[in-house]
Amino acid sequence: MDFIDSIKYIIPQNQLNFLESLFRGCPKNVLDSMSIKSYKANQLLINANDKNNYVFVLLKGRIQAIEEKICSSPYTFTELEPIDIVGDFELFAETDEYLVTLMTIEESVFLRIPSIQYLNWMHSDNNALFLRTQMLMRQLSIQTQLQRQYLFVDNRTKFLLALRNECKKQESYPFIIKDTRESLASKVGCSVRTLNRIILSLQKDNIVSVNHGKILINKAHHDKLELSLKDSVKNDTLTLPK
Repeated sequence: MDFIDSIKYIIPQNQLNFLESLFRGCPKNVLDSMSIKSYKANQLLINANDKNNYVFVLLKGRIQAIEEKICSSPYTFTELEPIDIVGDFELFAETDEYLVTLMTIEESVFLRIPSIQYLNWMHSDNNALFLRTQMLMRQLSIQTQLQRQYLFVDNRTKFLLALRNECKKQESYPFIIKDTRESLASKVGCSVRTLNRIILSLQKDNIVSVNHGKILINKAHHDKLELSLKDSVKNDTLTLPK
């Protein structure tokens, strides 16, 4: 598989091994139809209601899924990291259009596969179909659990969980939250005004600091953030993901 050689320097070995297993039985005509595409940060990958012409395999970077149909204002309901596949759920559901909008959070690299070729591959390769089904079941399970959990917590706790998730992606203190206020409000599902009030309250509680509009979290802040979430667990308002 020529594309493996072209991406082996940009993804970890364990992800490379998974891709080799996934594509082991992929027909040559499907492999020939694939292309590697790079996208800048904050670039539209898929727009809800557009025709689902392509399936994307995320190799590097992060993307966010934005719901625009259900609520009056768009909100981010999940983030995806390598290795993940987007654009095929609609194919399996026999839907002609993409159901959600996807945007890159940071510079990202994808394998792009024409939808018709992707479906032909899934029809002919039981191993690939099984692996993809496993991925979809894990994603649906996690999303369903989070949706049930978020239903019963307030916006402050949702924001603390979002901050906790961002901290996990960074290696050293202070953690810097680079998202805009609009993006953060979208993740929580509240207005920017409400989010700003939450940030002010967290500053007073010494859980975050703000410098030139960016949220900073040092070791002491992080300890208090975790303690606040543990208090929510004690009050039976949520179960912390690991």
